[in-house]
Amino acid sequence: MEGYPNAYAVGELIYFRHPTEEDARGTWHSWLSDPVTTRYLVAQNWPNSVEQQVEFVRSLEPYGSRMALAIVAKNEQRHIGIAGLSSIDYINRTAHVSVLIGEAEYRKGPFALEAYQLLLEV
Repeated sequence: MEGYPNAYAVGELIYFRHPTEEDARGTWHSWLSDPVTTRYLVAQNWPNSVEQQVEFVRSLEPYGSRMALAIVAKNEQRHIGIAGLSSIDYINRTAHVSVLIGEAEYRKGPFALEAYQLLLEV
């Protein structure tokens, strides 16, 4: 995974890494306040802030019941979305899977599909 800082999994177009406070202070918080981006999310009607996003990143615990991964476009080293597993059941090997491509120019094309593929492989 050379050349991809802190990579957790690497695909052809994207890689996953741990989300950072820098990500939270970037455009990530705005994705969750955008009605187009959140139209299929449960929390679609709740505004988000930089402070809330930073708190979310700080709340992530290793080996807990959820995992959040920053989706980074390899070509630009740009944080374009977030992928995750939640309600992780280590005994029965089940979890809920989610992918959100926040940067609009990456929504059309194979980025979300590759993110789901990588999630299923990890």
